[in-house]
Amino acid sequence: MKQATFELGRLQALSDGVFAIALTLLVLDLKLPPTVDDLSFKEALLNQLPHILAWLLSFAILARLWIVQHSLLVGGSQRSRAFTAWNFVFLGAVSVLPFTTSLIAERHDHPLSVIVFSAAMSLGGIALDRMWSVERSFLATEAEGNAAVSSPRSLVVLILLVSAVASAVALVHSSAGPFVWVAFPLVAPLLKGLVRAL
Repeated sequence: MKQATFELGRLQALSDGVFAIALTLLVLDLKLPPTVDDLSFKEALLNQLPHILAWLLSFAILARLWIVQHSLLVGGSQRSRAFTAWNFVFLGAVSVLPFTTSLIAERHDHPLSVIVFSAAMSLGGIALDRMWSVERSFLATEAEGNAAVSSPRSLVVLILLVSAVASAVALVHSSAGPFVWVAFPLVAPLLKGLVRAL
């Protein structure tokens, strides 16, 4: 017999665990090779710049995704089977982010690294939207304080837009593709404020 609903507390714990591990794995790419003198130390730091920038970008993106997903895990004590399935798709995209971040840091000059990163982000965004869609009536009536949970759709549209633009830019100028993703953590809060104002 298939289980129709799943305990919200367990989904929250699993999600927080996946995010904690992904955030920890991101920093493992930051390594400083052994150096002999001050000049080689400066060169070693400069060589780590792509890894540092990729870590910063991915950390900001994961933080934003955790905030949005957290809003979907508030209220009630159960979630549907469909919600849980989409949550696993979302967590799969989150769990692969350290790998895709490493690709961008190591091969920022190759368009495929940006395309793979963008594909993972797009999958995560679509999963967030589907989680909200399958549970919106429940979330609207059962959220804490009886406040409706806002749709992540504007964020999802931004993720898909940035993914498409970053991939297209990477195909034209391979090193510029990763920099398009820098717009995401900067624009996402502004977009939320704009949607709220409308």
